[in-house]
Amino acid sequence: KESTCFLIWFYTRLRQRREQHLLPMPYTFRPKRPPLPASRHKPPLPTPPPPPPPPP
Repeated sequence: KESTCFLIWFYTRLRQRREQHLLPMPYTFRPKRPPLPASRHKPPLPTPPPPPPPPP
């Protein structure tokens, strides 16, 4: 029971870290087929505008 809870926690943490920092997946989780370069099938995403400066 504890192992499954830990696994769920571990995977959720992994997913959150991936979404927050856009880290590549660890080598153990890499797909067998290397992904195609993004520029081949979809245009690169436009860079988001910089956040507004904080008010003084």
